[in-house]
Amino acid sequence: MKRSLPMPHSRWDSARSEIRADIWNNFWNEERGHFVSTRHGSYLDTSMLMMRFVDATDPE
Repeated sequence: MKRSLPMPHSRWDSARSEIRADIWNNFWNEERGHFVSTRHGSYLDTSMLMMRFVDATDPE
């Protein structure tokens, strides 16, 4: 018995990669060494840690 529906895995994987790249490119403040709450901003945003986007022990 099949228990799951077909999923567009490649499309979802592609979207996930695009979102991840956008976050690293636009919400990481290299100068401050942390994620920021607005695109190219400077105010600290810890929500990425709460979503486990990056592990809390990540060197960056």
